[in-house]
Amino acid sequence: MKRKKIYIIIITIITALLLVIITVFLFTKDNKINKDVAIDIALNYANINKNDASNIKFERDDSIYEIEFNDKNYKYEMEIHSKTGNVIKFEKDIISKSPISNNNTAISEEEAKKIATDYLNINVKDVSFTKNKLDYDDGILIYELEFYYNNNEYEIDINAYTKEIINISIDSNDYDTNNSSNYIGLEKAKELVENHYKKDNIFFIKAEFDFDNKTPIYELEFYDNNKKYEYEVNAISGNIIKYEISNID
Repeated sequence: MKRKKIYIIIITIITALLLVIITVFLFTKDNKINKDVAIDIALNYANINKNDASNIKFERDDSIYEIEFNDKNYKYEMEIHSKTGNVIKFEKDIISKSPISNNNTAISEEEAKKIATDYLNINVKDVSFTKNKLDYDDGILIYELEFYYNNNEYEIDINAYTKEIINISIDSNDYDTNNSSNYIGLEKAKELVENHYKKDNIFFIKAEFDFDNKTPIYELEFYDNNKKYEYEVNAISGNIIKYEISNID
């Protein structure tokens, strides 16, 4: 009789334990981080103290948390994976752009590259830029830079006069860096254009990587003698596949 009671007690305990395990499993099966943790991850990634953040917004979208907030100078927009806590997308936009300084000398292309990579703690020698374009945005002369590093795509805009970073966008992706080893590189493409045009130290207003009908190319543009020159260079063979000249209006 005593043995029967012991069996009943053991079965009852085991059943209770199973119920607890099942309940915990059902409660935690999604294993998602909560809102506060996600916001802390976003603030830490942006290196912003929570007391300095304002207008914090949080939205759930399937497996992604979308978080927005401001600090004194910038607006931040981020996407964070709800389970892993990994930052999938990061954007940083300056709230009020600084006016063009009285110094009429813009920084060089190499200075702009170094400002971008120094900010991200990346050695500029480890980066192959896919876009480097000098352009105007709301009357402000800026460098638009793009490159890939550690399977992330980076886009950075820099004020060409004040050296101020206006915009940063970081996208995590599955970019195959092994394929890029087959490309000649943006600097080599520039050199090929200079050799074709028979002029050194050309100031390119556009130099970026792109695809044309699945063919990897470099698009380069510059002005000279009141004319605009546009080149397309095959990113693998180095062949010049397009060459156009137009008058400047």
